[in-house]
Amino acid sequence: MQILIVEVFDLTIKFRREIILYFTKHPLERVRHAILPSESKTKTVPQLRIKLAEIRKEVEIVLLEKLHRATTDLEDMNSRLKEMQLTNKDIQATGLDTNVRVQENQSRLRQDANLKEKNRFLSDVKSQLHLKAAKVIPLAVVVKTVSSVLKEEFSNHGRRRRGVPQQMSPIHLERDDTFSTWMNCEGSTMRVLAGSNFVDDTSIPLKWLSYASVWTAENMRHTGHVLAAFCQTSYTVTKRNRRNFPDIIKSLIYQLAEQHPSGLRSQREEIAEALNSPLWTHVDQNVAFEEMTKTLCDLMACFAEGSQMTLILDRLDQCCWSSNPDCKVGALDAPISSLLDVVRSGRLLRLRVKILLVMDHNPAKHIPSMFEWAVVEGWLPCKVNWDQPTCED
Repeated sequence: MQILIVEVFDLTIKFRREIILYFTKHPLERVRHAILPSESKTKTVPQLRIKLAEIRKEVEIVLLEKLHRATTDLEDMNSRLKEMQLTNKDIQATGLDTNVRVQENQSRLRQDANLKEKNRFLSDVKSQLHLKAAKVIPLAVVVKTVSSVLKEEFSNHGRRRRGVPQQMSPIHLERDDTFSTWMNCEGSTMRVLAGSNFVDDTSIPLKWLSYASVWTAENMRHTGHVLAAFCQTSYTVTKRNRRNFPDIIKSLIYQLAEQHPSGLRSQREEIAEALNSPLWTHVDQNVAFEEMTKTLCDLMACFAEGSQMTLILDRLDQCCWSSNPDCKVGALDAPISSLLDVVRSGRLLRLRVKILLVMDHNPAKHIPSMFEWAVVEGWLPCKVNWDQPTCED
């Protein structure tokens, strides 16, 4: 946010300087400047608008996070108030003595102590993972942000001349046999969904299939644990803000710690040892990614037998695969191979691990041929041509 604000101030000063220079020129110079091509005159204003739009999105995310925290606090207070009301009724009805109140107070103190211990543990994990506050936004806030962005981007397409593009809905997903099979599968498997937007909107970076990620994240949490990484939470992703695979794995590890703090509390040293291992930063991506997913599997193995773990990686194709932000996207073979190791891990046979990958058609169309063995064996069912239909289709 601070970097964006500095960039806005820089562009504002540049714009004011251009205005001053323009009005101090000779009238003939101003006439000559007025007939120049528009491209040479309008660079600063669009850049300024883009930076202001980015600041707006950052502010919206921060406000949504604060709103989520406030809502959570209010729900906790409401829950405690209801407990106190019920306790008062019980005391009046049964004539319970002061010992009951003492026990309840002790119970609340234990709950507060456990909450403090949990927050302390999560703070330690966050520090070990070197995660910034912007990268540990609650999943509910991220899902709500992505959903609102998608709704705003795709809501006005009904006015296009060549048919009305359909919106993604649970009906679309339920009608797709392969997706339903993945949802109801008793074993572990990974699903790839990819396609293009409505033909008139192919230039839009956002993908209509991201609705599937949002819907899955909202619904699968009722049947198990959901870990999600949305690599595109705004209209465009600048090179500076593109995520990388290590960041995604660290985010998933933190989400594991949030959902099972008591089980992972004993794994603090293992987490620190894994993060400090030279294998995490190995020059060979296959070696590095393999070590990262191994750590993820070790932590997932702490969950109870029969637990369902759903991992959602939306727009993995938008990731940056090296420390150089100018590198091209599309190097999907190494991370997908590592994720296949997760669903095929012998240590996780007692769990149900489901992974959903949603991405653009172009990088995804090569996946079935690169991992033909996994497709044939049922580990990696793919649908890479799920293009957005219209109501006329």
